[in-house]
Amino acid sequence: MKLRRVWPVLALLLLTFAPLISVVLASSIASAHGCILSSAGVEPCIILGWDAGLLLSTTALLSWLGLATLPLGFLIGCVWLVKRQKRGSPNDPTR
Repeated sequence: MKLRRVWPVLALLLLTFAPLISVVLASSIASAHGCILSSAGVEPCIILGWDAGLLLSTTALLSWLGLATLPLGFLIGCVWLVKRQKRGSPNDPTR
């Protein structure tokens, strides 16, 4: 697969799954440091002498953005695949 075809796919995947990746990352960091991650409010979370509670809480709340990015990424991916199929490959014997 050529590099120019890989970059748009990677960008689409990142756009689609970035909110989910952020919540998994925030949850993992909070769990590793024994912190409580709650959507009800900001809990203190001291990591290396720094309170990361607000940052982790904000990052975890980005999962709601997935309500927009997951369907949008799916739709863009479907349109891209349909356009790619219509274009056909250069070695297509039916053309």
